[in-house]
Amino acid sequence: MKLEFGQSERNQVFRSRVLLRVSKLPAIAHILDARGLKTWFLAVVILASLVTIGCVLALSSPTVGGSEPARSGVFEIESPVFSSEQCDPRGGSELCEMPLAAQVDKTKGGSRLIFPLVLVGEAELIEEEKIFLPLFTKPRALCANRVVRTGDKLTFNGREIRLIGMNVAYILEEWFPESEWEEILSFLSRSGNTIRIPVFPKHARDGGLDRVERLIRLGGKYDLKFIIVLEGYMAADYPIKSEAWFHSGYRDEYMAHLRSVVTRLRDYPEVALWQLMGEPSCAPEGGTRSCYNSLVEWARVASEEIKRLDPCRPVAVGMISVGGYQPHEEEAWRKMHTLPSIDAVTVHIWTNVWYERELRIADELNLPVLYTEVYHRAYKKNGRLLHKGILEERSPLIEEFMQRSFEAGVDGIILWQYIHQGYCGELDYNQSDPAWKVLRSFNQ
Repeated sequence: MKLEFGQSERNQVFRSRVLLRVSKLPAIAHILDARGLKTWFLAVVILASLVTIGCVLALSSPTVGGSEPARSGVFEIESPVFSSEQCDPRGGSELCEMPLAAQVDKTKGGSRLIFPLVLVGEAELIEEEKIFLPLFTKPRALCANRVVRTGDKLTFNGREIRLIGMNVAYILEEWFPESEWEEILSFLSRSGNTIRIPVFPKHARDGGLDRVERLIRLGGKYDLKFIIVLEGYMAADYPIKSEAWFHSGYRDEYMAHLRSVVTRLRDYPEVALWQLMGEPSCAPEGGTRSCYNSLVEWARVASEEIKRLDPCRPVAVGMISVGGYQPHEEEAWRKMHTLPSIDAVTVHIWTNVWYERELRIADELNLPVLYTEVYHRAYKKNGRLLHKGILEERSPLIEEFMQRSFEAGVDGIILWQYIHQGYCGELDYNQSDPAWKVLRSFNQ
């Protein structure tokens, strides 16, 4: 609905109606006094009147960025604020770089309320140098000290940020000693700014979220950010998740877990991004269309619930890649990332592989891209090096891969993975690996 009205005339009408209603209060109160309800009635009516007056004045005096009220509900501006450099051309930017930031609906389906004082709606050009903004907008202050999506980039308090670091998949396991955390976080903070960790249902049971909070707070001591993965496709709690799970099986424990984790951690600036799952897939069903339809609907329901609880912070699905070459697979992947509640493309990739389709679609949709698991094998399964000098060979290849990726517009690279002590897995990095120097060079 366009707010196209003359401000002075509308103000007079509103004020007249309010005054008329207020003028009737004594008569009504006199009638009720005989029943002993006068005090209660007056208190309720006065409160309601104050709220009504406040709403009337707010609706009749729109401002943009602290400027003087416009003469009508269509805001007048010196130049168009929705340029291709500032906002998502498809209407998908969660936080446009404007004096007053508005959250915008990617689907172009009009306005809809998803959080108090946050209305997802699309700006509309009324005539030259006049633009209609949604009635409720999202001030920057609401997203202060949060990583947010700004167009196809990630920003933190208005500054672009790249997420660089390591996966540490075991750090919250019961068998891993909490006493080792500080050494790990201190070491990783010297080379990167981000750690990706799983917070699965098993990690949250029996007071487990207290432990998660301690880890997040400790990371803040070293200026580290966290990518939180809310479930695993092959997590130990469940067998591989089937089409039935994505169709309806997730609605109980998974959704309860999601709400619990997001509510508990949403106020921590250290949390950079939510991932719905690590590597969701329709592989057991052979990539059927019906399975992918269920997966898209699961992504919609889960991501919208996160946005209801935490409207600023980016959300990603967590898939490995587009998948196979059946048309419906790419169609489903595109649908997921066109959802208004999905803010980033995340990919798992080997350093000798280049994913053109994912980058192309992300570019078309104006979304940030993060490589959240990057692999390069250096060890045998028994923990021995593949051959002498392999670590020295791996380091420049990682550097070349990171350079190419960032030049292509990638917004984050998280290697798999750091091993603290003991034998390295095939893809791991210990503290003596020369790759740390490469990470530091990109994290300046």
